[in-house]
Amino acid sequence: MPVFSVIMNCLNGEKFLKKAIDSVYSQTFKDWEIIFFDSGSIDNSVKIASSYDSKVKIFEIENPIPLGQARQEAVDKANGDYLAFLDVDDVWLDFKLELQLQLMKSGDFILSYGASNHIDEKDNFLFKNIPFHKTGKLFTKLLKHNEGNFCTYVIDRKKMISKGISFNPKLRSSCEEDMYIRLLAYEGKGIVTKKIIANYREVQGSVTSINRNIFYDERMTTLNSLRMENPDITTRFIKEFNSAKARAFYYKASYCMDTNKYSDAMLAINEAIKLDKSYRIFTILIKFPFLWNLSHKFKSSLGSFWLFLNLNK
Repeated sequence: MPVFSVIMNCLNGEKFLKKAIDSVYSQTFKDWEIIFFDSGSIDNSVKIASSYDSKVKIFEIENPIPLGQARQEAVDKANGDYLAFLDVDDVWLDFKLELQLQLMKSGDFILSYGASNHIDEKDNFLFKNIPFHKTGKLFTKLLKHNEGNFCTYVIDRKKMISKGISFNPKLRSSCEEDMYIRLLAYEGKGIVTKKIIANYREVQGSVTSINRNIFYDERMTTLNSLRMENPDITTRFIKEFNSAKARAFYYKASYCMDTNKYSDAMLAINEAIKLDKSYRIFTILIKFPFLWNLSHKFKSSLGSFWLFLNLNK
């Protein structure tokens, strides 16, 4: 049985797929398998994956399914002690698995994640994404502010199974965040590295970019799941839970701003303010859309307003 099962979900990912798979084969740590789960690609994705050796285990279905379901079906095929996730347009640095194995074995950790470079479709560097949180109990921290691109995450598969946590098969965009926040509740510990361990590619038409309209709904789904699985969460962690709910309304406001529905954006932000007063600054930005666009376009240099407000108050 391999130490790592590398989960690769694919839907028409031929453009960058070889670079992604090659980055696994370039790892300094060699004890791994790739679970390549294709959800009905009509391009050459499966052909490319098939050109590698038996360490790439290919599973295919005919029609696309929600990402959460595809993630879990791939995980169900895994044999490794640890799960590592690599989407078909991202790339790992060659020491990633070796480093994270050392980190995971250094304590009783459920997961690990780290820093990444954001790159464009031509491999040009955009900015660095350095984790803000520190190693330790990460539940309330990640509940309040999700961070770390999923291509940097490693999960202890046996602990995931023992806690009965799986990907929500109905979620199309935020299934990863949903899974690891529920996995960490309440006392789960994670280890964070500020080293750059992956390149995350920003691609037009990616799952994240085309599903912005459902961010609010999926965030509320996660919070409802947490409340059902942990009935005392709204009393033990009322501040953090309310902040997480406020962020859901921020997602709704962001989508409304993207679609020029400014009055709806203001309504959403007012709901966020009822839960977390730090969101009041967004009422100003909504009144001046060019300021909103400026603050959200240059996140690498200006930072995210809501992150600053919620983590530094």
